[in-house]
Amino acid sequence: MRKLIFKISISVVAVLIMVGGYLYFTNLNKIDASKGIVTIEVFDINNEMIINDKLEFREEDTLVSLLENNYKVILEDGPYGKTLLAIDKIETDFKSTYLAIYVDGKYATTGISGINLVDGRKITFCETKI
Repeated sequence: MRKLIFKISISVVAVLIMVGGYLYFTNLNKIDASKGIVTIEVFDINNEMIINDKLEFREEDTLVSLLENNYKVILEDGPYGKTLLAIDKIETDFKSTYLAIYVDGKYATTGISGINLVDGRKITFCETKI
């Protein structure tokens, strides 16, 4: 009888250790998954702010994937990567207006495919007449 109680006790302790370890490492991965936070701002043609969000991103995210996962966007493949034609309520035709991109307040020299996500970075899209 003692052997049976001992075996049951050892089995219960082993199961508790396994469950505890699983929960610990699962939560640890969730904490470490975030690489940083970027601010996304969108202004319409009248310079009214339409979007002002802080978005958390992970190592594998790109600006394109972050926009696709958080907003209604229309993207077009171009010779230099993706071109953003629309984000939520703002739609451009890329003939009379386009979405100018500013990274940390400076006009971007690349399209959205070439902009890296960096913790604390502010990315601003402004509907602009051509």
